[in-house]
Amino acid sequence: MSMTEERRHRLFTKLEEILGTEDATALMEHLPPVGWADVATNRELDVLRAAVEARIAALQSLLEARFTALEAALNARIDQVEAGGSARLGEVEARLNARIDRVEAGLNARLDQLEAGLNARIDQVEAGGSARSGEVEAALNARLDQLEAGLNARIDRVEAGLNARVDAVQTVLVARLEQLDSRFETRLGEAEATLGRDVGRVETELHREVSAATRTLFVAVTGLNLTLVAAVLAAVRLA
Repeated sequence: MSMTEERRHRLFTKLEEILGTEDATALMEHLPPVGWADVATNRELDVLRAAVEARIAALQSLLEARFTALEAALNARIDQVEAGGSARLGEVEARLNARIDRVEAGLNARLDQLEAGLNARIDQVEAGGSARSGEVEAALNARLDQLEAGLNARIDRVEAGLNARVDAVQTVLVARLEQLDSRFETRLGEAEATLGRDVGRVETELHREVSAATRTLFVAVTGLNLTLVAAVLAAVRLA
């Protein structure tokens, strides 16, 4: 039977006759303002707790799956960049080696031409007489030394230029890899922060709902006890 205003008034009147106005008022204030059908039971609280825990577990699983997918995507992107950088570096190295080979072949060809020309001049000088052979030999040796020094200088310049270009390409690739690593760390930190905020919000909601249900249950139990006390007192009074 539900508690109506008329029944509350009759109960207050009985309590007032037995306990007095002050004690009757204090006792009536502990009765629940609603019917017992609106008060949560322990079973309902258990169901609510299980539902909230399941919701938290589902949210955690979802966040972990998203975090795993994000990490896999970033790792795949980094692997692609590293593979592309290695391939690009290999192409640059191959082109530089081919160019060095062409330069070396051209220099060797020019050296062969110079050697052939000098040998022809030497043969001509030897055929013309040996009087000037010493002077001619010295002049040819000096010219050969000059040519060799010039060729060595050009080879050194070409090699230095090629090394500088290789170093520049490596520097660019390292910088790009560092940028990708920095972006990955930033995205990873953001994902962890989002996961922490979502879990904290769900825990706060769970505590709030459980606290409210506990307070309602406590008030209901207190009201039930007081109602039983009032009933006993009324029965004693009627007896």
